[in-house]
Amino acid sequence: MKTAERAALILLALIMVFSAGCRGVYHRPEPTAEPTSELTETPVPTETPVPTDTPVPLPDGIPQGLSDYALDRVLRAKEIMDELIDYIRSSPIPFDSSAHPFVPANKYGELGDEEKDYYDQMLEAASEYRDLELEGSEYAISSALTALLYDHPDIETYFRMEQAPDGKWKSVIFLPSSRYGGPEEDIDKVREQVEAFRAVGEYVAFRVPDDFSVIDKYRLLGYYISVVSQYAYVHGIVPNYATCAYGAVINGYSICQGYALGFEYLCRCADLDCSRVRNRHNDDNMHFWDIVTLDCGTYYVDVTWCDGSVSDYRDFYWTRWFMFPADSEHIANDGSVTTGRELGLFAR
Repeated sequence: MKTAERAALILLALIMVFSAGCRGVYHRPEPTAEPTSELTETPVPTETPVPTDTPVPLPDGIPQGLSDYALDRVLRAKEIMDELIDYIRSSPIPFDSSAHPFVPANKYGELGDEEKDYYDQMLEAASEYRDLELEGSEYAISSALTALLYDHPDIETYFRMEQAPDGKWKSVIFLPSSRYGGPEEDIDKVREQVEAFRAVGEYVAFRVPDDFSVIDKYRLLGYYISVVSQYAYVHGIVPNYATCAYGAVINGYSICQGYALGFEYLCRCADLDCSRVRNRHNDDNMHFWDIVTLDCGTYYVDVTWCDGSVSDYRDFYWTRWFMFPADSEHIANDGSVTTGRELGLFAR
């Protein structure tokens, strides 16, 4: 081989070796482990999850869905009723008489057409917790309002009409627990307290045992008012709530008017006959109590005096002003009279 050809072959070989070194060598990576179901699939729960908002079971007679405020009041009513029912079962007063059902006086039916129109407007406004303005006869509007509040004791706890200097009548929505009864802007709070008032009345009525004598049914409701309420007249100041049933049933403070209306309200809820009565000797002396009907006649119940005469409802003297015939200190100004004779069952 010629010298030139040999030199060319050597040069070609060197170029091939250099080129291979610059490119390098590709090495395929080792495969990873095959995927498994444990790594790629989401586990399926074997049990159905329990919702965290499951309602807590409540005692019989207490509905679900009450506000915290209303539920707290009803649970307190349960504690009181448990105690009172146990006490009366330990010392019952047998009495052979049937309970007379509560018969509404139907004040609406006693109104004229003009008064009924005002009554309907006020009932709608009160039920919707909204403002109302009326113009017309003072007598007609005040008569309609009186009938409305008698027929609907729950409305009396938060609604009234006031006559302005211009002669117009304007509604006032107030908080049932308010000391002064001024206008309330927080309507949800008003609804909450009214709900509590209604719920407690319904629950107390639910708990009245069917096997109690009619005397013990009334005694149970009278005891309830005594336990919950105390007299609220202090230094000539009477809180607004003390004059209606709310003070005796929920707020815990009443004057005679609140005691009488509170007892009447619970009797209504329990379908027991009861009506408020009052007397007035002069502008500074008015008193309220109740009249109930038994098979043997009608009797007075003065829960204010029952509660005020003793420090504990278990004192037998509590019955001094319970189921008694009319006396010189209880003469109703509406002509209501008692027809029953002394029962001989109570402290006199």
